[in-house]
Amino acid sequence: MSDEGRTVRSGGHQIVEHYCEFDDCKEWGCYGFEESRTVTRWFCSEHQLRLYRGLPRHGEARLAAAEIADMLR
Repeated sequence: MSDEGRTVRSGGHQIVEHYCEFDDCKEWGCYGFEESRTVTRWFCSEHQLRLYRGLPRHGEARLAAAEIADMLR
């Protein structure tokens, strides 16, 4: 691969901060959930969706597995 034909990108890098869209929450929205190809909704770790595309919340599967492991001991 070569960079010979590549042009310099105009403008600098842009940092976009997303905040939780839950009512009256001002936390950083670190979890983005696509509603459509053009719309992404952002939520903090406390208000993230319980299920998204059939998958559990981030970290929830690990907690459930730890609880089951504790019960088996």
